[in-house]
Amino acid sequence: MVAYHAEDRLHVIALARTCRRFTRGLADLLDAIRVLEPESPQVDALAAIIDEL
Repeated sequence: MVAYHAEDRLHVIALARTCRRFTRGLADLLDAIRVLEPESPQVDALAAIIDEL
């Protein structure tokens, strides 16, 4: 369960932290984001960060 935060930035951080608790959690999150933004440099940057983790 993702902790709710009224501030968007804090809610996104809580979402990422929750995903990290699960095997492939961040990879699955990235897959979902790529559905929304398939050709985005920002998503490519996020993928690089997730790969480093």
